[in-house]
Amino acid sequence: GERDTPKYQMLNRAAFTFSPVASSLTMRAPLRAFSSAVNVTLLKRPGCGLCDTALFHLRRLKNQVEFTGKVSMIQKFPKYEQYNCSVPVILINDKIFHISRKSGPKLRESKLREAIEKERNGEKWEGFDGRIRMTIKATPAKSD
Repeated sequence: GERDTPKYQMLNRAAFTFSPVASSLTMRAPLRAFSSAVNVTLLKRPGCGLCDTALFHLRRLKNQVEFTGKVSMIQKFPKYEQYNCSVPVILINDKIFHISRKSGPKLRESKLREAIEKERNGEKWEGFDGRIRMTIKATPAKSD
């Protein structure tokens, strides 16, 4: 029947991935045609404990969701110089996802995963500058 066709078998395999973090088989939606690459950048300072925690979360997320990650010193980005005392700063496709503030919420891995997935699917997502929530438009996928 239909289950024996190569197309069905390919789609069925693509829908499942093994998650080493959860140590179980988890279902993940196959990538859609309009999916786009997601680049996540962590801007940090030397000796920043919160930056190390953010890096830990990003490394864990690499096992759960697809993105390209990069860590850079904030001093190399004059555009973000005003956030030097508010590291870590996390950018998703060069748009601010999280700026650490003393009065703001802690970085939540679930919110970061959600933002990455929404960015990939072309949906709006929430960014955080301390206690201020921002609605961010996804970067349009590049057509081939």
